[in-house]
Amino acid sequence: MVTGLLFIPRFGFKSSMEIGTLLDILAGAALLVLDPRFARWAKAASSAVTAGLVVLYFALYPQLDALALTYQIFRLRTVPDMGGQSLMDNLKKGRVLLFFEEDGTATVSVDQTLETGTRALRVNGKVDASTAGDLNTQKLVGHFPLLFHAAPRKVMLVGMGSGITAYSALRHPLERLTCVEISPAVVNASRLFTEQNGDVASDGRFKLIIEDARTFLETTRERYDVIISEPSNPWFAGVANLYTRELFETARARLAPGGVMTQWVQAYEMSDETFSTILRTFMTVFPHVFLMEVSRVDTILLGSVEPFKVDFKTLERRMADPKVERDLRSVGVRSLMVLLGHHFVAEEDLDKVAGFGPIHTDDRPILEYQAPVHVFANRSVQIPDAEYRVESEHHFLNR
Repeated sequence: MVTGLLFIPRFGFKSSMEIGTLLDILAGAALLVLDPRFARWAKAASSAVTAGLVVLYFALYPQLDALALTYQIFRLRTVPDMGGQSLMDNLKKGRVLLFFEEDGTATVSVDQTLETGTRALRVNGKVDASTAGDLNTQKLVGHFPLLFHAAPRKVMLVGMGSGITAYSALRHPLERLTCVEISPAVVNASRLFTEQNGDVASDGRFKLIIEDARTFLETTRERYDVIISEPSNPWFAGVANLYTRELFETARARLAPGGVMTQWVQAYEMSDETFSTILRTFMTVFPHVFLMEVSRVDTILLGSVEPFKVDFKTLERRMADPKVERDLRSVGVRSLMVLLGHHFVAEEDLDKVAGFGPIHTDDRPILEYQAPVHVFANRSVQIPDAEYRVESEHHFLNR
């Protein structure tokens, strides 16, 4: 407990391990010196050898290779062609480390690809935000609920990440955006994305709270028009508790009348069964849900207790706001038709996708075991586009 709460945040993983090792060595040396069964020369020799090994260790390993530590090697499905290089040298090639920090919850880093200039924020080695592949989703998860809510004023965002989602949400005329982030290191890392997030922390409407999101939801008395949750993949250790029925129920209790709950669900490295489990769980709490798609591998759930009242003229008017329009155009959403094209599965059709089966709860956390199984299968969720987008009479484009 002392290591996790005090040593690692203050000294880092390597130094914390070294402190623990030195304490063990000192304890062993003290026992050796106090043991009368050993001769004085034996005690002196043992102490000298131990001290020499400690000095040798610090001489040979002054610091860890932080760049190597931050590569998501646990996701490799095959051994890449290394061209005679070592695996680590091959994986590090073309990347430069810009930020590295350890706190009590995670090891956080930011690296940049030299060839493209793409920056990636990694949590425990896994990319959770970037200026390339994830950019569209990071922006649209901030826009979708605010466009479809009747009159959003107060928003809660679960997770700071790169700060891009907060920036996109604040393009709308909000009174307050409360961002709850558990990791101080992530907040510090987000400062390397100011070009993309517009230095969102300096916006007077932005409020940052360092806290576990679930704890915050269970203790706050504030109510929000929109709650946006963008956790990491459910197969990542400790993340599945942000997909439980109880979490969604707690979030529902913190929504103001007409409020919208928004959940980013990654559809890659996931089976249809796992996706359906998440969808079923979400639908047990929010009776009115529709599914938005950013790409074939990123989806967004919008849920509400009350029916959604979608007015196309209101959507067009909101999209015409210069700040909103500029941000939407940056990710290719240049018209109402393009926005409606991101609508994937209508509320009336979701039961077919969800199917029948168990739901994910605190007492029965099936995602903890179900989700990791499919990480290495390199599969993505398969939802028939023709059935739910082209042929469905309930889809926005067909109304």
